[in-house]
Amino acid sequence: MDDILVENALELAGEDNRWAVLKRMGKLEERINLYNPHVIDHGAFDSSKHLLRPIPTREIALSPNTMVQNPNY
Repeated sequence: MDDILVENALELAGEDNRWAVLKRMGKLEERINLYNPHVIDHGAFDSSKHLLRPIPTREIALSPNTMVQNPNY
């Protein structure tokens, strides 16, 4: 898995999908702590919030009876 992550970083550096790949593989918090520990130390990364993205307000408005916003947004 680590080899796949390295290959992904090299080949898809400009594709803006690194966050999603790390999240999907369960390595997001580990990699943030490894390369940017100040982000976690200063509270800028909160796994209870940042592992999910906010649902657009428009989408919630289109399905008010079935859709609720993700926690902490």
